[in-house]
Amino acid sequence: MPDCTVIATFQVTTEADRAQVQALLDQGLRELAPIASRYGVTIRDGSATIEE
Repeated sequence: MPDCTVIATFQVTTEADRAQVQALLDQGLRELAPIASRYGVTIRDGSATIEE
């Protein structure tokens, strides 16, 4: 399979502040790479930003 870009959208309801949600997303991206490798997928780069 050739390289591709994945765009994901989440709607989040929380009492946490923006920085906490950003930290959660960043941690999730770090944890995704090892999980993906178990399925033969290599994640080379990832980012998540919050829009209001």
